[in-house]
Amino acid sequence: LSESLYDSGVNLIDLTMGEDPYFCRDGHREFLDTVRDVKDSTNAPIMASPGVFAKEEFPELRRAGANWFACYQETHNRGLFDSVRVGQDYDMRLRQKEWAGGCGLLTEEGIMTGIGESVRDRAESVMMMTDSRIQQVRVMTYVPQEGAPLIPTNDDVRRDELLTIAALRMANPGKLIPASMDIEGMEGLGPRIMAGANVVTSIVPPNVHLAGVAQHELDIDNGNRSIEAVSLALDRMGYEPATGRDYRNIMRMLRGE
Repeated sequence: LSESLYDSGVNLIDLTMGEDPYFCRDGHREFLDTVRDVKDSTNAPIMASPGVFAKEEFPELRRAGANWFACYQETHNRGLFDSVRVGQDYDMRLRQKEWAGGCGLLTEEGIMTGIGESVRDRAESVMMMTDSRIQQVRVMTYVPQEGAPLIPTNDDVRRDELLTIAALRMANPGKLIPASMDIEGMEGLGPRIMAGANVVTSIVPPNVHLAGVAQHELDIDNGNRSIEAVSLALDRMGYEPATGRDYRNIMRMLRGE
């Protein structure tokens, strides 16, 4: 499956595990095996998004074949962090990006809007992500999940996401900023690109039994999250998708090579 996805034109395979206990056990052995299997079958760039790693596990993740490590802080307001990341340590999560970068991995940081943050909170997060040695920065709108107690606190959270993307772009002209299709599907792609995003993420082709994260089914069965649909949409906006070679050159540039 991963091989067919990469052959279709996907430049990066993101292994997002949601801190699943199955993949976290025994020093993340199952997750590391998955990274090796995907690397062996595709030789594609891989982003690892497993949650919190121990410092000594990062070299093994790099050896397994990961190129990127993503661990979103969600917010840089410590009090708000405690309410949305219950039982987790703010500083431990923040150090994840430092430890990953220290063993040669490119890193991604991200925040959420619609979780009770203020304009000042978002501005401080933009500054934190700008000052950090992180190569990809992102913001995503919180999507309510059935049974979750957290609900959006602002009726216009989409606007807040777009404004934050624009602020990130102005402060970080050389970094990658994703436009996630996991929030509004194809409908939300154009506004995010126009706000300053330059990477399309959460591409999920139909009929391969994969699901989104925040929006499990949105625009998947109808093919609107496929490579073909995204390429057509970018063409209508006057953009051309990067090739796999382009993307590898971008990764080298981000590493300072």
